Amino acid sequence: MDRAGGRVDRGAARGAVATLNGDRSAAARGAGQQMLGRGAVRSDRYLPEVVVTRDTQAPSKQGKLGRHLVLQANYFRLTRAENMCVFQYRIDFEPVIENVGLICALIKTQAPVLGPYIFEGTMLFLYNKLRSEELELQVRDSRTESLYKMRIRHVGTVDMQSTMGLMILNLMQRQAMNSLELLVMNRHHFDPKAKIAIPQYNLELYPGYITSIRQHEKDVLLCVEITHRVLRTDTVYKMLSDLRGSPGAFQKIFKPLIIGSIVMCTYNSKSYKITDVDFNTTPSSSFSKRDGGSITFAQYFKDTYNVTIRDPNQPMLVSTPTMRMQRSGITTPILLVPELCRMTGITDAMRKDFNLMRSIADHTRIGADQRLERLDRFNRRLQETAASRE
Repeated sequence: MDRAGGRVDRGAARGAVATLNGDRSAAARGAGQQMLGRGAVRSDRYLPEVVVTRDTQAPSKQGKLGRHLVLQANYFRLTRAENMCVFQYRIDFEPVIENVGLICALIKTQAPVLGPYIFEGTMLFLYNKLRSEELELQVRDSRTESLYKMRIRHVGTVDMQSTMGLMILNLMQRQAMNSLELLVMNRHHFDPKAKIAIPQYNLELYPGYITSIRQHEKDVLLCVEITHRVLRTDTVYKMLSDLRGSPGAFQKIFKPLIIGSIVMCTYNSKSYKITDVDFNTTPSSSFSKRDGGSITFAQYFKDTYNVTIRDPNQPMLVSTPTMRMQRSGITTPILLVPELCRMTGITDAMRKDFNLMRSIADHTRIGADQRLERLDRFNRRLQETAASRE
C-alpha cells in the first residue's frame, strides 16, 4: 500500500485492489441475523448493510468554502472485478458427521478436485465450477479408516456485488489473516512475534488487528483497527503457590480469583475461560483414550507436546466447551494444568496501579503516524506472504 492513493493487488480478495481512503475512522458493526440449524449463518456472523454517511439530497460531501485538508484513515478501498462470481455448493455426508473438524479435514483431502475453496457451515464456495451439477465422492478418515460419502450439489452462483458477496469477502480476508501465523484470540488476530515486554510488571503486550469489510455507499471498504492484548508472563500455578503460603483456606480464595478468567495455554497458544477448579484431579490422574486405554495427564503432555510437568499434585482447571467447540465434537469439560496456563488481561488491583497503567498506555496509545506506519507494515506483510495470496 502506498500512502495517499497507491494501488495494491489484493490476492486474498481475488483481484481486488486497496488504496488508503480518507473517510472517517469510526465504523458501526452490522446487526447479526440469527438462523437455526447446522449450515446456517452463525448468530454472531453479521451480514453487512450499506453504510450511508451522506444525505440523499446532497450532491457531494465536499464543501465549497474553507481550506482544503487531506486526511488519512484506517480504511482500504476494495475494487471487485466486474462480472466476478463465486459458485455455491451444498455439501452433505453419509453417514452424517457432526464434528466440524472432521468435515474440514475430509474436504481438505479433495482439494485437488475442488481447487481453492471456502467452507462455511454446509456451504462450499468455489472459484471454479465443477464438471457436473452434482458430485459424489468417497472419502476416508485417516485416523479411524472410516469411509464416508461426500455429496456436493450446486445450489447457486453468488454475485460478488451482493450482500452475500460481502460475507464471502470477509471469509476470504479471515482466511488470508490465518496464513500470517498470527495468534487468534476471541476471533481477533495478534502477532506474537511483535510482542512488547514490560518485565517490571511481568506483562507482555501482543499487538493485533481487527478487520471487517462492508459496503460504504458506492465503495467496499476494508477497515483495519489496531488493538492490543495483555498477557502475563506468570502462570496460574504461581498464583496458586502464592496463595498456598498465605493464611486461610487457599482453595476458597483461589476459586473466585480464577473462575471467569481467560488463560492461554503455553503448549498450543489457545485461550480458554475457566469455569471451575477440580481439586480432586491432578496431572497424576488418568483418563481414557479413544482406543480404550488410559494415560495420565502428565504422560499425555510429555508424549504429545514434549512438556514435563514439575508438580504432579497441582489441581486441574476446568473449562466448559463453547458452542463452537461443541459443534466441532468437543462436548466434555476441558481440563487444564495451571503450570501450563498463562493469565491474560489485567485485574482490578492492576488497574489501580498508576505506574503500571501508564507503562501499558505508553505502548497502546500510539499517534496517527505510528498507526499509519503499522497499517503499511500489515498490508505489506499480507501482500508479500505467498500463503495469503493463494
